[in-house]
Amino acid sequence: MTTFCLEPGKPYHCGKIIRRLRIDHNDAFMKLGLNAHKQLRACFDDSYFCRAWIIDGRLAGLGGVTGSLLSPVGYIWLALSEEATHYPVKVMREARAQISEIMQVKRSLITTVLKNDEPSVRFATRLGFEQIDVAEDWGIVMLYGEAE
Repeated sequence: MTTFCLEPGKPYHCGKIIRRLRIDHNDAFMKLGLNAHKQLRACFDDSYFCRAWIIDGRLAGLGGVTGSLLSPVGYIWLALSEEATHYPVKVMREARAQISEIMQVKRSLITTVLKNDEPSVRFATRLGFEQIDVAEDWGIVMLYGEAE
């Protein structure tokens, strides 16, 4: 039986998840000429809420929330491994549970999804995010919850 658990995110999780990053996510970073590790580590360092998703003892995801603790808006990010895609129902349930926990202190969440990463766009839409803007040529800004 598959075990799925969470633990507080640690800096070393950034390097581990980059080596296991979904192919579509990694390809989207490369097409844009962005350094995936640098981008993820910046998000991690700015996060006040960060969780590592563990499946069968292996790191399968890393996510968090950035922004001001006092603001009603949080900026959410998530990186999943290729292995995590084998458990879509569990991943969706856990994502919804994490969003529910975060929404206890936030009124809305914003995320930017790389345009070239279609599975991420579908995932965010299924979670209830709606497209609100296109950021330059590389990202789709999506909102969850109330608009400001």
